[in-house]
Amino acid sequence: MDIELLEKFKKKVEMESTYDKLLSRKAIDTLIDYFDVDVEEIHYSKTIFSPKELALSFYQVYFPGYYEIILDGILTGKILISNSVKQSVTYLDTGEAQIKTFNTDKDVFEIVHEFAHYIDLHLYPHLVGEYILFSEVVSFYFEKCFEKIYQKYYLYLIHIRRNNRLFYECEMLKVIRYMLEYEDYYKQHGNIDAIIDEDRIKLIMSYKSNNTVNTLLKYPLANLISNYMIINDIKMRQNIDEYIMSEFNLFELMGDNDVRKSIMVK
Repeated sequence: MDIELLEKFKKKVEMESTYDKLLSRKAIDTLIDYFDVDVEEIHYSKTIFSPKELALSFYQVYFPGYYEIILDGILTGKILISNSVKQSVTYLDTGEAQIKTFNTDKDVFEIVHEFAHYIDLHLYPHLVGEYILFSEVVSFYFEKCFEKIYQKYYLYLIHIRRNNRLFYECEMLKVIRYMLEYEDYYKQHGNIDAIIDEDRIKLIMSYKSNNTVNTLLKYPLANLISNYMIINDIKMRQNIDEYIMSEFNLFELMGDNDVRKSIMVK
């Protein structure tokens, strides 16, 4: 395989094997098993004429205070929505957001999701305070509020979104499992030479994260927690992360049949 890529990966394993994980190993293994399902990605349809206007209308009607933050961002040029940007990102230093569009119905969820990150950045105190791990809970929560409100209008689109959310989280947890195997081996032997697997290494490196396990854990956790919040009518609030840390038990969450039914797709 590519020698330069392999050397970068070896340094990555050496460094990341020293990082504390956001969850216990038992919790990570249980999460991997939870999302070990057979699901294929579905291509998004193209039926919504103006995803941006639909996303704006959602916030304006149901979250008017947050809508004002979004509108200010658009009018001041701090929010850019375009298919020409490389990826969706909110910059912590400048407070600006770039939202990637794809010219499919995926755009409405992309915009709703990224608006939520922008809102969080411009609220004081933030929706997520100390435990940045839960930043995706905020965006997933507003996505699922959209799903709940518009389900009868966009039933198939919502099915696609849930399916693809699950598909990518399965992939992420597979990458986490591979990375932990390399880290474990490195800690035992001081190298990974005996377990080099080109396909696995390329897959891990494709995520371009400096903290693979912790970064990818955020997404399945956000799916679980946000679904629980919607099902139990728990409202989004500032410092939601502190509430989650004090009130939520991950193992109980994974044992909740209603949450599982709302995540898994047929």
